[in-house]
Amino acid sequence: MTCPAPPPRILSLGSINADFQLRIDAPPGATATSVGRDLLRLGVGKAANVAVVARMLGCEVSLLGRIRDDELAWLARCADGGYPLLFGQATCVSEVETTAMAVQALIAVGRHDDAAVSLRWLVSVQHADGAFGDFSGVPNARGTGLAAQALRAGGRFVAAVKARSFLIGLQEGCSSDPARRGAVANTVGFYDPMFTTPRSTAFAALGLSGSDFAHLSARGSRSGAPRLTCSKAKP
Repeated sequence: MTCPAPPPRILSLGSINADFQLRIDAPPGATATSVGRDLLRLGVGKAANVAVVARMLGCEVSLLGRIRDDELAWLARCADGGYPLLFGQATCVSEVETTAMAVQALIAVGRHDDAAVSLRWLVSVQHADGAFGDFSGVPNARGTGLAAQALRAGGRFVAAVKARSFLIGLQEGCSSDPARRGAVANTVGFYDPMFTTPRSTAFAALGLSGSDFAHLSARGSRSGAPRLTCSKAKP
């Protein structure tokens, strides 16, 4: 069965829902507790089902429904392609760190087309020096580290290398005090060993590692941190 030629344009108007399915070993008793596994979340709803079937038959389909401000709506990205830090806002505002995490999750489950939309947004907001900024636009290591991960995972290697170069530029090197060597300040010239710098160094390490979250592993790691080898200045 296929759509007639020329294919009609169909508007499916109605419910867009989500089903959650779990597998259990046996039906639970009246007061029993069962352990579920293999959680699946499936997009359903009468209008959504009609739209999917009509499209499979070759018809031109549009789906019109309302998505409420619940926990599932949180997964909806902003119109520009990024993801917000805070959900349920009157205006959806994309944020670098949230988008970088979402991109890696989408890639991990094989939703590469959805990830590509958000990767385009990340590339569009990258600074000329490779950095990524916060809401006020200030370049920082935290957002840049996560973005570098996401860009590499999504195959945007040029942008990922630029981000990595920015992180290296923030790292304390041989000209610094020995106690500071290797640390990565969150912003240029701001070293804060008690609060921001330990966090920004951890985020930067993610971008410098060359591995995304889905493939990050302790395999082959060694205890202790390597020391930066610095040559002594000649007298």
